[in-house]
Amino acid sequence: MRKFLMLLFITFLVIACQESKKGKEPLTTIINDSIISEHDGRCLQCFSLSKETKDTTLLINNEPYVLTYSSVIDTSETLTQIDVYSSNGKNYKDIFRGYNAYYTVSLKDSNRHTIFSKKFLKKEFGGDSYDKSIVVESGANMPKFKGYLSKFDSFLFTLEFWVPDSDIGLECFFMLDRKGNIIKNFVNNWFGGGDCDGTIEVSPSKDFILTCRSIINTNGKIVNLDKEDVGLVCTKLINDSIILVIEQFNDTTKLPNAILMNNFGKVLKKFNYQGYYNVLGYIVPIRYDSRSENYYLFDQTLKNIRTINRDRPLGSEALRLDLIESYDGNQRAHEVKVVFKTEGRANNFYIDSITQQIRYEGGIGKK
Repeated sequence: MRKFLMLLFITFLVIACQESKKGKEPLTTIINDSIISEHDGRCLQCFSLSKETKDTTLLINNEPYVLTYSSVIDTSETLTQIDVYSSNGKNYKDIFRGYNAYYTVSLKDSNRHTIFSKKFLKKEFGGDSYDKSIVVESGANMPKFKGYLSKFDSFLFTLEFWVPDSDIGLECFFMLDRKGNIIKNFVNNWFGGGDCDGTIEVSPSKDFILTCRSIINTNGKIVNLDKEDVGLVCTKLINDSIILVIEQFNDTTKLPNAILMNNFGKVLKKFNYQGYYNVLGYIVPIRYDSRSENYYLFDQTLKNIRTINRDRPLGSEALRLDLIESYDGNQRAHEVKVVFKTEGRANNFYIDSITQQIRYEGGIGKK
């Protein structure tokens, strides 16, 4: 009987322990945590649904032609871009949706004979997945015709894409040959923060095109200006062969970050520049005076102003603000007021168009 009771007790104890373990089981372990975000750009009230068309008359080899280009949004087709990535042990899935759009470009001669007529879809533009997400959500902005470049024998356009009701967007750059075929198509710049201060510029000789990412020469040589490990701050055409490129300043190496180079990428001069700032994109306070043919580059951080002459850019010099004569409130006969706006203030300089003497209104310059 005692053995029976002992056996019964042990059996009860085992069952109780098992029940106790069941009650203390941990919550279900999360093997895979996914966060899904959906972004829908199908906003009819954000876009114009009407077709926009523009005609431009131009001369090619002294013969008149009419270039017609248009854009229209296509609500019958929805585009979808899905980005999947991981961060800090979590999986993310971003879904972007928007309407397709199409652009038409046609060229006719003086007899209204069609040389070419091409149709391009919105989804053909944009680069990586980030670029594609912006393109998908955007509407149908008109292409901007920049001109016919005889030495490239092509038509140059830019095309902007914007996320509805935001400051986020990008600009594409594309070129068409005389048959209307796209021969170059890439993202030139981004809008919304940390983007290059620069525009598409063509050299006076038409020998090369300067973009925010590269220099495109007529001989086919392309100089890449965009480096993976260094942010690009500014590109600026100085003259027919010299370009100013400003990269982010490295506080560790303190190496010169402003570069004067030729259109084949050969570095001709370097100097330090820290006067840029970022407001939805980089801004470099630089001004051009056509009378003196000087570019003036202001650096509030290093407290100087640099003169870069268009014809003699390699002789550029920086003048410290504390060595510049202070402005006394009376503008002289040949002085031109040049204003450099930086974060929080306007910096006023008075530059003599004949002697190039500079006076500074700001309390730093000498009396």
